[in-house]
Amino acid sequence: MIANGDIVDRESALSAESITGADGLMIGRGALGRPWILSEIETGKKPEFDLADLVLEHLDLMLDYYGLHGLKVARKHIAWYAKGKKGLAEFCQKVYVETDLKKVKLMIKDFFEGEG
Repeated sequence: MIANGDIVDRESALSAESITGADGLMIGRGALGRPWILSEIETGKKPEFDLADLVLEHLDLMLDYYGLHGLKVARKHIAWYAKGKKGLAEFCQKVYVETDLKKVKLMIKDFFEGEG
């Protein structure tokens, strides 16, 4: 049996396992903007990384795959990374309309600087 639903961190994962006795877990929305959640659930620790670098790497991968259309595709992912952070709405408004890739990358660097 596989359990899923509202698994967003180690605590909720352990609770789901305990309540259901499941053989495994599915992580859905809990991983949006938090791709490290699997490691965090397994180890109990958030891996060390610079969030700005991670978001920029994700953007670059999208650009490699989709070309310039990758910026449009990446916007929702960038917003997921920013969820819960101060200034989210203003940041997203700017990122969603900016078409200059260099400016978007600077906005990402500034917004996520020191996060991780």
